[in-house]
Amino acid sequence: DRFIMDDEVADLFSASEGIRRTYQSHLGISAIQVRAAAAGRVISASDEELVGRHAREYKLGWLFLPGDVAALREIFARLPLEGPLDQTPWQEGQRRYAEIFSRENFRRTLVNAFNQAP
Repeated sequence: DRFIMDDEVADLFSASEGIRRTYQSHLGISAIQVRAAAAGRVISASDEELVGRHAREYKLGWLFLPGDVAALREIFARLPLEGPLDQTPWQEGQRRYAEIFSRENFRRTLVNAFNQAP
């Protein structure tokens, strides 16, 4: 019920086994998805639009169709009741995704575009 400040986000991601990202009909990219990948955390995401495509393409976690309650239940059933979740299946995709969509890479691309403008 409040906005989470940037300095709190890293702690929250560190304490999490996974991140549930449930935007519906979101056309753009998700900073939550980028931060989850950078933190090495699996996501469960709705399989639609660009965020679903990125989650699928980079193998960031589990996908479900919006409104598919049974699929969400199945995802939650995969989470361990005790002990940490093995993040190994997603690590390579998380690393690549976090690098490509990092704030630093975005800044570099933006600055280069302005430097090349006539």
